[in-house]
Amino acid sequence: MNHINQFGIWVMSRQWVYAKTMPEHPHEYTAINRKRDDDIAILRFEMAVEFIRAQGVKRVFIPTKTRAVYLDFKEHRYWSMGWPVHMTTVVNRAKLSDCEGLHRLVKPRKPRAPKPT
Repeated sequence: MNHINQFGIWVMSRQWVYAKTMPEHPHEYTAINRKRDDDIAILRFEMAVEFIRAQGVKRVFIPTKTRAVYLDFKEHRYWSMGWPVHMTTVVNRAKLSDCEGLHRLVKPRKPRAPKPT
């Protein structure tokens, strides 16, 4: 997956489930089952995760101070947890309107000067 249109087609092809365990932070998720899903579905899922991580920006989820890479696409913000792609099973999304004030961009760190010896 190397184009935003391909990502959009993948998004439309997925079933999104409301995450009822976190009603204070409304969002949805889509998941794969690495034991039951076919190789093509798993490959497309992994390509979507890689696309999010390559095209997104690092942000902090302020309530928990969790860092992740988020991709804003149309009316949603997409992210996965920071596990390696081959272990990732969930992609989350939230409406951009529900994200206001919950994320802060992560500023790139400046390289530290070596300590004098």
